[in-house]
Amino acid sequence: MRTLIHSIILSSLCGSLLLMSGCGLLVGNVKPVDEKSEDYRVLDLRNHNSDWTRLEPAAANPNIDKGEAKDTFSSEVSDVSYQSKKTASIISLNSACRGSRASEEQSLKEFSQQLLLGMTNVTQRVEKEIQVQQVPALETTVEGKLNGEHVAIRTVVLKKDECVYDLMFVARPEHFPTQEPDFTRFVSSLKLK
Repeated sequence: MRTLIHSIILSSLCGSLLLMSGCGLLVGNVKPVDEKSEDYRVLDLRNHNSDWTRLEPAAANPNIDKGEAKDTFSSEVSDVSYQSKKTASIISLNSACRGSRASEEQSLKEFSQQLLLGMTNVTQRVEKEIQVQQVPALETTVEGKLNGEHVAIRTVVLKKDECVYDLMFVARPEHFPTQEPDFTRFVSSLKLK
């Protein structure tokens, strides 16, 4: 059961993430964003809670063959992803950097909407503006179906300089409240240089 949940969440999540501009949006013949930010630090969840295990980039995206991982655009793979051993929930962070003009073209709301592509039967949606290290961010929480499975997702999206950072928490609704504090801690730990 856990493997099924993991596969569904990751394949849906990764499929949606690939469409996000921070994850490699193709525009005409322009190469997707291929640069990750190196100007941040974030909590290693394994050091805080032994339930979380870090996923290797190729494991976090089932669409990438391990032998092809080196040829894959870095923006197609999350910077860091963790999975709960007990519930298969996912917490991840992705960064993408591009020219200043390109990163200013989309609003935080547009970036958030792209992260949630594929969600259907949305029964709850809450958006609120927050601050992450004094940088404006948009937090969006939705509950609905992703590939026919009932899930709850929280995204936090922010832009600083030429980079967009998206942090995501994906869980079954019954596990969301118990693991939400870990995601909140993860988001609060983000330090932009």
